[in-house]
Amino acid sequence: MHPERQAMLDVAPYPNNNDNSNPRASDSTTTNPANPTTSTTADDQQQPDQEEPPSRHETKKRRKKKPDYYTKELAAAERAKKQAEERAAELARREQERQQRIAERERYRKAMAKAKAPGPDGKRKLGRESKILLDRVKKLVGDNGTTGSR
Repeated sequence: MHPERQAMLDVAPYPNNNDNSNPRASDSTTTNPANPTTSTTADDQQQPDQEEPPSRHETKKRRKKKPDYYTKELAAAERAKKQAEERAAELARREQERQQRIAERERYRKAMAKAKAPGPDGKRKLGRESKILLDRVKKLVGDNGTTGSR
């Protein structure tokens, strides 16, 4: 098809802003006879395409936000995680106390074994043993006696 005729067909659906009644006059400015593919009518065709994306964005803005279906589940998971951390901290604290009690018993056992060991004369070291026993009694009375003392 002849380039001028093609230009006229292209211009017909999209009227020019020049409002020229002579299609050839506008055609001569829009069509290059040496290069029929280069024309401003192609730009006119692209303008409606460029107008569409903003309208698409507007519909996205107007659309309601999708409801968050998992908020309750996320909150429950957060609570469960917090409770698990608290349980782990409590277990660690109990284990530490247990290890301290075991270490204290071991120290007491070694001290009593040393105190009960016979001295150079073959007798028990009562001074050493009495100090260990006194510390143990003080500890027991200190724990229980502080609340019930007069």
